[in-house]
Amino acid sequence: MMRKVASICFLIIFFSACNYKGSEKLEQLKNKITTANDTFQAIEPSLVTKAAKGYNSNLELVKKCVDSAENDFSQAMNNYKGMKKSTPDFFNSYSLTKKNLSNEISQLEMLAKDLENNFIPADSIPLYLNLEEENIDIIFSDLHELTLLYNFIIETNDSLYPYVKDFAEKYCKKNEK
Repeated sequence: MMRKVASICFLIIFFSACNYKGSEKLEQLKNKITTANDTFQAIEPSLVTKAAKGYNSNLELVKKCVDSAENDFSQAMNNYKGMKKSTPDFFNSYSLTKKNLSNEISQLEMLAKDLENNFIPADSIPLYLNLEEENIDIIFSDLHELTLLYNFIIETNDSLYPYVKDFAEKYCKKNEK
């Protein structure tokens, strides 16, 4: 009888420890996904849209007024075109990352409820936590690529939009005379 009680106590302590470790790891994963979500929320797609529209208006101005260009301007336009070509990739990546973040946040919430209600066998908890950690790592990788694209577009626009606009406007004024 004493042996049964000791075995039951051992099992309760063992499963509690497993669940505690699972809960601790789950909290780490929740903190990680919160950090990813905060980084994602700092990205402003409206600035990318504004950059693309600025590119289009500058391109119209260049086509209308600039008939010949210097090497520096041609190189700037090539870089500027690279920015424009990156915008569809940005929006695709943005949509995918947004969806994956949302899904992972929901997944972690459901996993927390499953752990809380002891729906997952103790020996399977590490497996589920590792799968979620892998998903979060993929999201971080995608978020890194998204951030690189975002920074490239914003920085390129910030440096080239005024340059191209001023250059084209000077040619327009020359042609009006």
